[in-house]
This record gives sequence, structure tokens and C-alpha cells, in this order.
Amino acid sequence: MKNLTNKKGFTLVELLVVMAILGILVLLAAPRFNTVTEGAKKRTFQNNHQVMISAVTMYMAETGGAYPMNQTAITKFLDPDGLNNKPAGSTYTLAGGVVTSQLIIGSDTFTLTYNVTTGAKAGTI
Repeated sequence: MKNLTNKKGFTLVELLVVMAILGILVLLAAPRFNTVTEGAKKRTFQNNHQVMISAVTMYMAETGGAYPMNQTAITKFLDPDGLNNKPAGSTYTLAGGVVTSQLIIGSDTFTLTYNVTTGAKAGTI
């Protein structure tokens, strides 16, 4: 018979305990990761909305106060690729003198608006 006491390595039980501990750590970290990701999406969404408003303001300054009636009018004031880092589920439109931004995260919908003619802002995140 061979002597098994001198073998190096881990037993199956030890490996299972380590795997269980790692599984618990992953379960604890996953919700926090989702919360951080959603917060980043919301901040990016708000910043992109503000970029749209700034582009409208620059257009108005350049045209002597004329209001842009669509998004095409302000494209030269935006990044060549449009809005950078658009979060998934977000849309940004300018129509009829109103900048409207919408973000959908799961079952939640967030909408921000800015009326170019009155300067009124609506919506919160």
C-alpha cells in the first residue's frame, strides 16, 4: 500500500468550500455593480441632454437668436459622431423648439425636456 500522507494538494472538500465562498462574494457584489452602472448611465444621459441644450444655445448665438427647429440644424455644434457615449436605451431629439431626452433602464423611463422658446426645463432623474 502507498502512503497517502505525503501527497501535496487540496482535497475535494477544500476546493468546494473555496468555490462556495467565491460564489457568495459574487452574489454580494453583483447588485452593487448594477447600481453603479445605472448611476453612470443616468449621469451620462443628463450630460448628453445638457450638450444638446448647449448646442441649441450656440446655434441661437450664431444665427442672431433664431430657434433651431430640428436636430440637423445643430449638428455642427455637436461632436462629429453625434453624442458620445449614448447609454443603451437613450434617445435625444430636437423638434418644434423642444429638446427631449429619454432614457429607459429596465422598467423605468426617465424624460428630460427643454423648451427653447421659453427656457423651461422639466423632468428629473
